[in-house]
Amino acid sequence: MCRLVGRAALATQVLSEMGFSRVSNLLGGMNAWQSAGYPVFKPSDEGMVVTLKEPCRID
Repeated sequence: MCRLVGRAALATQVLSEMGFSRVSNLLGGMNAWQSAGYPVFKPSDEGMVVTLKEPCRID
């Protein structure tokens, strides 16, 4: 998710092309999420690790 949508739309496209099947892009981005009153949590650990649950192809 990005602030307005642009980078997230590109990331969604790239991830889909890499074989990820459950990829979504939030309409309106982070601004729309916050304007709707949804919570925002910031990671407290800068060394946070993300684990992928689906295989990806790296060409």
